[in-house]
Amino acid sequence: MNKCVRSLMVLFVAVGVLAMVGTVVLAGLPAEPLTILNCKTGQYDNITVRTEPGPEYACPTKAGGSYTYAIIASPSTLNPVTASDTASDSISDHIFGTFYTGYSLLGAGAQGTDPQVASVINVSKDGTTVTYTLRKGLVYSDGSPVTTDDILYWYRNVVWDPNLPNSNQDSFTCTDGSPFVVTSPAANQIQVHCPQPFRTYTGVAGAMYVMSKPMALELIKSQGIATQKIIGPGPNGVLDTKPAGDDKVSGPDIGAGKDGTLNTTPAGDDTIIEVPTQEFLGLGVNLKQLRGLGPFVLSSFQSDSLAKYARNPNFYESDSNGTQLPYLNSLQIVIIPTAGFNLALSDFLNGTTDEYGPRPQDISVILSQAAAGGFGVNQDINTGIANAGETFVTPNFDDPDPNLAAVARNPAVRKALFLAIDRASLVNNVLLGIGTPQLNPVTISGTSGSQFFSGRNNTCATFIKTGLADASSCTNGVWTLSNGLPLTVTNLPDPSNADVAEELSCLNDFAGCLTKAGAMLDAAGIKLGADGVRQIPANFDPVVKNPGGAFSVQIVTNTGNTIRVEMEKVVCNGWNQIGVKCSAVTTSFPTLVHQLLGGTFTGYILIGLTGGDPAGAANVIRCGTFLHMWHVSCDPTATSGLTAPTADEVILDKDFAQGRSATDVAGAQVGFDKEQTDFAKYVPYYHLAAGNALFAERTDRISNTGGAINANDDVKFRCDLPGQQPSCNNAPHQ
Repeated sequence: MNKCVRSLMVLFVAVGVLAMVGTVVLAGLPAEPLTILNCKTGQYDNITVRTEPGPEYACPTKAGGSYTYAIIASPSTLNPVTASDTASDSISDHIFGTFYTGYSLLGAGAQGTDPQVASVINVSKDGTTVTYTLRKGLVYSDGSPVTTDDILYWYRNVVWDPNLPNSNQDSFTCTDGSPFVVTSPAANQIQVHCPQPFRTYTGVAGAMYVMSKPMALELIKSQGIATQKIIGPGPNGVLDTKPAGDDKVSGPDIGAGKDGTLNTTPAGDDTIIEVPTQEFLGLGVNLKQLRGLGPFVLSSFQSDSLAKYARNPNFYESDSNGTQLPYLNSLQIVIIPTAGFNLALSDFLNGTTDEYGPRPQDISVILSQAAAGGFGVNQDINTGIANAGETFVTPNFDDPDPNLAAVARNPAVRKALFLAIDRASLVNNVLLGIGTPQLNPVTISGTSGSQFFSGRNNTCATFIKTGLADASSCTNGVWTLSNGLPLTVTNLPDPSNADVAEELSCLNDFAGCLTKAGAMLDAAGIKLGADGVRQIPANFDPVVKNPGGAFSVQIVTNTGNTIRVEMEKVVCNGWNQIGVKCSAVTTSFPTLVHQLLGGTFTGYILIGLTGGDPAGAANVIRCGTFLHMWHVSCDPTATSGLTAPTADEVILDKDFAQGRSATDVAGAQVGFDKEQTDFAKYVPYYHLAAGNALFAERTDRISNTGGAINANDDVKFRCDLPGQQPSCNNAPHQ
């Protein structure tokens, strides 16, 4: 659910890209612009996390033109607070401020030290308080001023609205579980406080939303949405958790008590706040009412086909030549919810599109047709680096089918199903060797993730010592499987743990793991019936009290994502071989997300999450959080029944808390290493494989993409405009 240090994880869909040409007249800059791109060095100034070994970026002679990219799923909302999927983020990021380029309170960076909307950032000596001073003259796209009251409203009245469940409620919390204390000590300052510092605290605090309060109030009123009064944090930002009466705590807000009444006079200084009773920034809002700090404004929108954007005339970024950003005059997003990858590839090849996130099988087609057609395409389509994030199949502890709920809750059954997935085949046959097997949730890719990946210190000697490899099959840090697939050992988890070693052995001996998986199901009492399908005994789980029956499941993934569809088939093939009857089906991405978040699906869902620093999984790993999708009903306060956390959930929560609460990398590694080994023991959901980061771009048309499709839209420019310098011949990745 971590884009450029996004503070939490979102459900992932692949994106592709398109373009047109026009002209633009630049408006005047705000009173205190942010000079972000250095035209002499070709690097980003101030935003250190985005600095490339330059010169990676260039400043164009003139601005203008349009840029378009594609996404293969429909968005579910325009509200960045409640969005839980990358399709929705792709639409709203450009308007309200995106985590790709950090138009929120800070830029980015794990420690959150890069000024963006805030021109000055001060961290107290003890690391518990961060003070942000807003940039002077900062205005929204409609020219209205940005105020600290806007930030306080979106934090208190939107993020913590009990009617709008969202992942930010999990992220904006201190290590003791209390919500951030957010105050405005001066008219131009926001202050965030926690009792104890933790490693990613200032970065997460800086991800707070900077959006217009008047816009929210107008949208709520114009749609006739009712509001309700609840008790929220007081003027000093502190939540009184012990009010008079029987009011219960919901997030940082105190709601109605057991008697159904609201105690409006609790002890302390908590105040009444008014919150909307339902989503007010959905897909059907009046676009004329939208205003934001992003580089573009949304001019027209059809959620299943096309989003068009115009340039934000009040955007506060500039380059070192004094040119106001963005360089582009307009932006388009083509939405392809059913045809997906196949149509996106066709559009790229026929010249309609300028960038595309290809599948492995598309690379040779793109390069050959580019050569034949005479158009420029980058040769480094395969970055050789694994995608940050995770792709997995998740069970459902709350499955409406009690038999499937019973087996989902059993660690031995989950382990058997995990072992019966042929990950070597996923990489070899689905990803065509362009990827690596994935066994746990910590991302292999990027500094923020790889430094916490348990295999970071692996060598061939590590694998030889455990007996997984020998000197002939593992040399120079590469383990070559019996089927010829070469795997970099630092991309595989540390095999010194017995559970991890067992999982890794399946890469070389999948037949042996099928035998193990069958024996584990036999030992659990789930034995083969006369028809070859395993039978789940009655009362297999004493809490669920299931009636018993055939172990028959379906795996669902999103329509149009051909990679995931092929992965479904591989998973089902393995499960069918051990007597678990499995079928693969597809549905729309919004439906898939809705079922996943509601815990209403039966069987299994194949989907993905964005990745990065494992601390960003605060909304996934912990019981009771927004994306704890394998057990949505999990209640950390329950001690018995279906909602009580299972023993393995308690252990994983403890591991994660240790990693997240650490104040340095070394301390975090200890906790997250435990989390990874315990994932191998309990496998709450089943990881599959991570493909390499792939991108194809028209280097004869677009520059300053940074090799990222849905990113850098503030500095992307058309290098094919007449008289343009630098020309397309100087575009990066040529």
